[in-house]
Amino acid sequence: MKILYTTQTTVHYLIGKWLQVLGLTFDDVTLVNMDQSSAVPAFERNIGDAVGLWAPFVFAAQRNGWVLAGTGDSLKVPTVASYVGDREWCDAHPELVAKFLRVHFRVARMMREEGLSERIVELHRQYMNEFCGIRMTAEESRGDLELHPRWTYEEVLQVMDQSGGLSQAERWQKEIAEFFVGIGRFSREEVARLDDRDVVTDKFLKLVELPIPDWK
Repeated sequence: MKILYTTQTTVHYLIGKWLQVLGLTFDDVTLVNMDQSSAVPAFERNIGDAVGLWAPFVFAAQRNGWVLAGTGDSLKVPTVASYVGDREWCDAHPELVAKFLRVHFRVARMMREEGLSERIVELHRQYMNEFCGIRMTAEESRGDLELHPRWTYEEVLQVMDQSGGLSQAERWQKEIAEFFVGIGRFSREEVARLDDRDVVTDKFLKLVELPIPDWK
């Protein structure tokens, strides 16, 4: 089996988990690395037997009627977006990091409370089209938003809570890191940095001024 994928990304990780479910390893398949924008037309030309995609490219697959073999939900493998900042700068300007996070959660609150209204869908579609250069229909934009729920401040604080030992966020990060160590993409020394409790930290979250302001 030949699988098109983008190396060291979420689809790389999910393909590995999918193969585990089937009792297979990467040694049992042929991986072909390419960027997402190339993978879709390649698969359309019958290059490869399977392809790993993320949104919005997955919508092209849906339009073409391709069979969905697995998702993060069906494999019970969460993948989350993370903010990564320069440690020296963040430590020198913690109040600015906190202000940035406050704006983020204000927008997240707006998107949670307003839901997938026509206004939100159109703003998202415009952002993807103009900033990311990805042409999306309103229906595809709505689907992309449904795939990526916005967490509240309280939910993120709970995921980042280290009071009982490793936070849920740290456990997720370590599981992904161990996966890439196992396939030789990262060294043990590289992922050992995750043992530093300041790498995945809630210290800036706790500096956010509460309450999060109303978005209206």
